[in-house]
Amino acid sequence: MVATCAFGMGIDKSCVRLVVHYDWPQSLEALHQESGRAGRDGAPARCVLVANLQKTPTLLPNAARPAEQVRAGLRRLTALRGYAVLRDGCRQCRLLRYMGEACAAPPPGCACDLCERRAVAAAGGAAAPAALDLRPDAALLLEAVAEARS
Repeated sequence: MVATCAFGMGIDKSCVRLVVHYDWPQSLEALHQESGRAGRDGAPARCVLVANLQKTPTLLPNAARPAEQVRAGLRRLTALRGYAVLRDGCRQCRLLRYMGEACAAPPPGCACDLCERRAVAAAGGAAAPAALDLRPDAALLLEAVAEARS
């Protein structure tokens, strides 16, 4: 299944295993809402953000947008970028704090990528890689695109 939020995803399936965000969403709230489409059945799922992390996300140009609305949008984009480039800590805690909830330490059994890497390293597994290998995700994305085109 391939969906786009441009047309309203409307996905009510519990067995979605992968959500790919191609380019920056407009806010951390949007990323969270769209990622929530995966793993509704309680089984493991992955969410991948494919974006240029060297480039700060931008608002769509609109000269009619009030200055306060632009400032609020920039705050949301700054929070989104901070979440995306996070390399230590816990993404779940970062998201909870952003939403106004307390989180002093990662929740037990946290499955964010950073907590999972720490758990693997603590168990004597390989240390966290300096760079992520996105080849499997890219192959899956290309396979889905090819399937959608046929």
